[in-house]
Amino acid sequence: MITPEGFEVLDVTETKRTDHGFKFGAAEVSCMCSIESRGLSIIGIETPRVDLQVTITRTGFVRIHDSDGNEWKKES
Repeated sequence: MITPEGFEVLDVTETKRTDHGFKFGAAEVSCMCSIESRGLSIIGIETPRVDLQVTITRTGFVRIHDSDGNEWKKES
């Protein structure tokens, strides 16, 4: 596997499957829901410091919200 210099490669054994996703290091990633009529897929990412909801549209647009409902926006 090729990794950028300075990044640590995690052992694959650190990944565990869950009922709705997987645990990877300190993060738990889960499929929350999909809204087929609107073409949306929603994924949750939970860590000890933050809970995120990632919404992906059928065209690939991504929106990220934290547990307080604040949208994370790309800085210009």
